[in-house]
Amino acid sequence: MYESLRKKERAPRRDWMLPSSVAAVAVLLILLAVPLGYAGRLMYRHHVYLQELAGSFVYGEDHSSIVLHEGEGSTRVSKSRASALYRMIADAGAGHPRKEQTDMSGVLLDFGDGTSLRISPSPYPKTEDGVLLNYRNAEGEAYIYDTDALLYEDVIESLP
Repeated sequence: MYESLRKKERAPRRDWMLPSSVAAVAVLLILLAVPLGYAGRLMYRHHVYLQELAGSFVYGEDHSSIVLHEGEGSTRVSKSRASALYRMIADAGAGHPRKEQTDMSGVLLDFGDGTSLRISPSPYPKTEDGVLLNYRNAEGEAYIYDTDALLYEDVIESLP
């Protein structure tokens, strides 16, 4: 008779499992969101850069105003060479974003609409055979990156 009144042993409560699982999932989402957000920002910036660069090339081709400055001399760039250069740059991909460089040797393309593209040998060890591209839009904002998908010699040979 007393057996039915005795407390039955219960299984241990697991009230801690749900809050700790929610916390673990939240931490995982935060850890995944930060690098994905950074990568998304870089991809968006490269997309905007390519759109602006394409606009500069189109303007320069339409007005025959693309001028290559190398050293003391300057030369007009033909439409076919400008198109080939744009395709090379677009096909190279995003590369590695970089900070402003103090020594920017190489060549400068002036598109005639207030935008310019400086192409120089990459000063970075991992991409030393590649190029450093410095595009400035009409507002003065710069997009600078280096890539080893383009060789500096090939880019220079594609220009007049």
